[in-house]
Amino acid sequence: MYCLRCGREVPDGVSFCEECEKTVREPLEESPYLSTRVILPAQVGAATRTPPKPVKLPEKKQERKGTHRLKVAVTLLSILCALLAAACGYGVKLYLDSAREHTLLLSQQEENQRLQNQLSNKENEITEQKDKVSQLSARLTEMEDEITRLEQEINTYRMQGSEIDQSLRELQEDNLQLTEENEAYAAQVEALEKQEKTLKDKITALESRNATLEQLSSFIDRHVVFIENDGTNYYHSYWCSRFKKQSYWAYSTNLAIAQGYTPCPDCQ
Repeated sequence: MYCLRCGREVPDGVSFCEECEKTVREPLEESPYLSTRVILPAQVGAATRTPPKPVKLPEKKQERKGTHRLKVAVTLLSILCALLAAACGYGVKLYLDSAREHTLLLSQQEENQRLQNQLSNKENEITEQKDKVSQLSARLTEMEDEITRLEQEINTYRMQGSEIDQSLRELQEDNLQLTEENEAYAAQVEALEKQEKTLKDKITALESRNATLEQLSSFIDRHVVFIENDGTNYYHSYWCSRFKKQSYWAYSTNLAIAQGYTPCPDCQ
């Protein structure tokens, strides 16, 4: 900045230099800095007002001022770029942190879902086990009641004496006899099952042979004809009513036709 009175350079924020500050109200003396000073307006009440002269800064000072402004602009631009880079870096960091937290949250949600599914399965298993325990408890109660009833019957049987013992021995003998008969029946059933298997194998073999014979019969019916020595010059199939099966020749159909024989009107 420059002194408002004489035009000397002064620090920023100061209006007058040290010399002018002492004699601000006194007339201005000749000074080499007058060309750069700032003309103050005339005091109120002055008789005449001198028009202010245009301020003409030296070229070096103008260049210095332009360089100073360029430096300030470059500095501000550098600070702005640094702030933008810092903001971008901070934004990227926030994005990465957010993505990491989102991935971690998804993993935690999947793990929670898996744990919830396991918990649900365990709860279902526990419910099933409880149902089974309830069923088993009911069954156990029924068996206990049955055991109690049987014990009462046994006590009743014991109280009846020797007749019941004799009846029990007879029942045991009958049971043994029935067991022996059952074993004999089981042996008979096993023998019958073996016979059934043998018969099934024979039936399977016969069915296979029957299928072979049917194929052979079908082949003979299609390709083999019979010619009797009856002077008719006809060839017959095996099932023809005119075929007497006494004196005949067997030809293939093509050979019989080639030999000049004609088909029988009844069978062909």
